[in-house]
Amino acid sequence: MLPKRRSFAILALMLMLVACAPTEPRPLHTSIATDEFRKTVDIDGPYGGTSSFGGTQTLFRLETRVDKQTHGYVHVLRAAVSFIDRPFNFVYAADDTAEQLRLVRIARERADCAVCDGWEKFQIDISDAALRAHAATGYAIKVSSRDEYSVILTISPAMIATQLAGLEEFLKTGTVASQ
Repeated sequence: MLPKRRSFAILALMLMLVACAPTEPRPLHTSIATDEFRKTVDIDGPYGGTSSFGGTQTLFRLETRVDKQTHGYVHVLRAAVSFIDRPFNFVYAADDTAEQLRLVRIARERADCAVCDGWEKFQIDISDAALRAHAATGYAIKVSSRDEYSVILTISPAMIATQLAGLEEFLKTGTVASQ
């Protein structure tokens, strides 16, 4: 029985090492989400985020909402931040130029177990001018609670470039290349 456990442990270790091996980076791309009931076409950008072992995790992406009739558009950052004990109740957002940004809470989700992570979901409005001004350097946004807990969401230059390219392609062709 002991050799079976040892071989299982070795196999598990090998699988973990393979999972950690560097892989070819996947190209970033955007996709379109809409249907006949929406007034907008949503251009969804690639995901970004952070994860610390045993700590807070963040997951976010840019979305651009294009009005189907006027082709006017707005950018938002949709984000989710994990919590363990209690939600953070984020209420403030500011960018790396100290510009206050509008934060809208969307949802709070928690699994039915005491030790499971919950997720606080929200969106932040981003002006087109601010997004384009940060295209070369990336865009850092600090989200804070009244209790002064905060996280920084950093949108990479590649994410911004992909989003703006998807928007330009959609405005010219009515579609975006999806991979």
